[in-house]
Amino acid sequence: MKIALLGESESGINIFPKLTEKLVKKIVDAEVSEHFVRSLEDIPLKAKQLTKSNSLVFVFALYGEKTEAVDMVIEKLVSVELETGKKIIKAIEASDAQNLVLEDQFAEEKEELASKWSKVIVNELFSPAKFAPKEDIVPNEDGFI
Repeated sequence: MKIALLGESESGINIFPKLTEKLVKKIVDAEVSEHFVRSLEDIPLKAKQLTKSNSLVFVFALYGEKTEAVDMVIEKLVSVELETGKKIIKAIEASDAQNLVLEDQFAEEKEELASKWSKVIVNELFSPAKFAPKEDIVPNEDGFI
C-alpha cells in the first residue's frame, strides 16, 4: 500500500521519519514516501500529483495563526479529493511547536504528533468505523433518555 506524506518547509517541524517508522510497523505492505514543498500554497498541486501513484496522501502543515491561505488550501485539497476520488488526510492545524526551545520538548512534540497521525491514517485505511461519533447521553432519573 503506497502512502505519500506531504509537508511544507514553513512548518518548522518534520514528523515524517517518526511517522514512517510507525506506519511501517503497523501496515505490513506499507510503502511510505516523503515529499516537501516550499510553502503552504504549493500543497494542493503536489497533493494532486501524488494521488496518481498513491493509495492515500497525508498532508501535514502547522501554522501559528490561521489565515485565509490555510482555509484556501483545505478547500483546494477537498476539491482534489473529489476530483481524483483519492483520500487526502488533512493534518493542517494550529501549533506552537515552532516556539519550543528545549530539545526534549521538541522531541516529545514530534513523537506525540507522529503517534496521533499514525493512528488516524491506520484507522482511515482499515477501521473507518472508529470515526463514528461517540454519544455521551446521560439517562434521565427514570432510565429513559
